[in-house]
Amino acid sequence: MNETVLACATQFNLYGITRSVGDLYFTSRRVLFATTGSTVLLNFAGMVGTLVGERESRDRSQKLLSQPITAIEAATRPDYQYAYVDLESIVVKSRWLRSSLIIVQPRNGKRRKFHGRRPGLTEVVNRLSALKQAGAPIELR
Repeated sequence: MNETVLACATQFNLYGITRSVGDLYFTSRRVLFATTGSTVLLNFAGMVGTLVGERESRDRSQKLLSQPITAIEAATRPDYQYAYVDLESIVVKSRWLRSSLIIVQPRNGKRRKFHGRRPGLTEVVNRLSALKQAGAPIELR
């Protein structure tokens, strides 16, 4: 079966040791987090550095959206690839006032929280039934 991208949540932040900005790609078999930038070093450069970094991240994101799945996979670290069969749950929390969340909970290992703006979730929410049919353990809260 060919792997295709079903939905994408753009410009989400992964919080952890470093703060990475990227896109969550929901394919027919797995979730991929392709980093498009990091805001840690840019925050030290002040407001101007952060704005420049955000623009560059958005530009990389737009270029990656038009690429085939192999290019998206190449832009993804191996520990940021989650097969649906290895996941316990994917929880999508769409919020008005605070950052929206996508929480990926593997069966083994620690959960990952991705924070982003509500408009970045639109495609994922609209394609929820297709993701469930593909085997994604996804729910909207």
